[in-house]
Amino acid sequence: YYVDVELGGTAPGTNIWQYRGNGRDSQLWAIEDAGDGTFHIIGKSSTHYLGSEPDNNVAILLNDGSDELRWEFTPAGPPLDLGITAAPELVSVSEDGTTDTFDVVLDGAPTSDVVLLLGGTNNTDEYTLSVTELTFTPANWDVAQTVTVNGVDEADVDGVQYFDIDIVVDDTRSDAAYFGFSTTVEGYNSDDDGGGVGPPDIGTYRILNRGNTGTLQEPTSSLIREANITSETGYSGQDNEHFALEYFGDGYYQLRAIHSNLYADVELGSTAPGTNVWQYTSNGRDSQLWQLVDAGDGTFHIISKLSGHYLGAEPDDNVAVLLNDGSDELRWEFERINFAPDAVATSDVTGGEAPLTVSFTGDQST
Repeated sequence: YYVDVELGGTAPGTNIWQYRGNGRDSQLWAIEDAGDGTFHIIGKSSTHYLGSEPDNNVAILLNDGSDELRWEFTPAGPPLDLGITAAPELVSVSEDGTTDTFDVVLDGAPTSDVVLLLGGTNNTDEYTLSVTELTFTPANWDVAQTVTVNGVDEADVDGVQYFDIDIVVDDTRSDAAYFGFSTTVEGYNSDDDGGGVGPPDIGTYRILNRGNTGTLQEPTSSLIREANITSETGYSGQDNEHFALEYFGDGYYQLRAIHSNLYADVELGSTAPGTNVWQYTSNGRDSQLWQLVDAGDGTFHIISKLSGHYLGAEPDDNVAVLLNDGSDELRWEFERINFAPDAVATSDVTGGEAPLTVSFTGDQST
């Protein structure tokens, strides 16, 4: 989380709290020399100064020349170029044997070995790892090591099960500069016993409404926020008809319009059924977070975290969050755009010679 002026206030005395990064002026600060090794921290949203109040609360204040507005920066940890990177941040496996992988690498060179322990604390019976320990040396710290994740098959009809894979430095066997570092890869295991499948993989999609057969889009190709999102027929393959599915965390996703880099957002953060959906600057709020739930026959429900209502197409092709009435207008199909296809070869030969049939996954593959 980031240092943020509460509710974007500009009045002197406005409180400072921590908030998810959103790039707004309430989180942007100018650092200016205040003499004697200290600095002023000045808010972009108000030009007031970060300061300490008599009760030790921190707020934005008028510049009265006091020392309570001067700050000294003292290093509190190792250099910022040290760390652990794991990518992708989300893996998807299935009880039917589908596996996935992620790569792990250090961000900076250690002076001695760094040992990473891999494990989890939730739903650990849903997956296995190809390795549970990785060692990086001063010679190979920047060479990624690959970990394979396997879904565990069991007979329970338990639907999609999410899990976290924690990657933690073993302080007892590692370079002291890396003590305390960790990162997490999230994942899910899809059921093969009738309990539903997991969301589509991260990527770019044409998203089709099963009810009105339209494509989710911003029809005017507008690049400004608050432009409306609709579901319309007559697909032409343009960027305004494509959305990137991005994983946010904790089982929630964001939908980013390819043409504008703005995100599907519930207008004004309303929780009322029938509220319009438009495109808006990314802010990580619940109005931009969606859960994808298997709706059967290759479709998904897109459910707003803010209200629990369902993304749906209205009779006029407008897109809004709606009560779940079981209609096809609430079901969406994800058609992958611009991805590397898998070749599938089949043959019925048991002896001698027979034709070999080769096909590729997806009619939108490149």
